[in-house]
Amino acid sequence: MNNLDDIFFSYLKEFYSKTNQEYFHFMFKFIIMFRQCINKLKNYNTFNLPDPINYYSQHQNAEIVPDLCNDFVTEFMEPKDYFGMDTLELIEIIQHLCHWLFINNFTTSRLTLV
Repeated sequence: MNNLDDIFFSYLKEFYSKTNQEYFHFMFKFIIMFRQCINKLKNYNTFNLPDPINYYSQHQNAEIVPDLCNDFVTEFMEPKDYFGMDTLELIEIIQHLCHWLFINNFTTSRLTLV
């Protein structure tokens, strides 16, 4: 079983050569922020500890990732004004990541916009 950090690394590795430097930088920032959000939501009591070995992303797979997308946008990104990232582009990359997770069998959930 791959942990979430390994899966995120695989995602970035696959698209490193398929995109330009500017967009890859956007992808990288998104993955780092999404990982931080997931770890914060799932490990609230241990997230602030200096040892990241206990983080959720080190021990769990990607099955819950599509379920956390709304929380990522509303609780993590909106209060910080999306960290200066384009909101529409952020939604696009969330959909892209979730589709990639599904077609690569890292999750059984499909993300849909309502």
